[in-house]
Amino acid sequence: MIESVFLSIMGGIIGLILFLILSLVLQFLIKFSFPLTFANIIMGILIAMIVGFLAGIIPTLQASKLDPVEAMRRNA
Repeated sequence: MIESVFLSIMGGIIGLILFLILSLVLQFLIKFSFPLTFANIIMGILIAMIVGFLAGIIPTLQASKLDPVEAMRRNA
């Protein structure tokens, strides 16, 4: 669970950094601003956390309904 949320947050941060770089380049080239506010950053990280949580909880719930040996066999 922690791993999936952590990886999603890291992906969200990398995405925000790439957006910042791309927005600065486009702002220089076409003279149009793409604002990245604090609220947008928080929303992006929260969405990444939710996606990571769902990506971790759904397989866990499915595996919890199986016999432990069968759950490990399906995972491998």
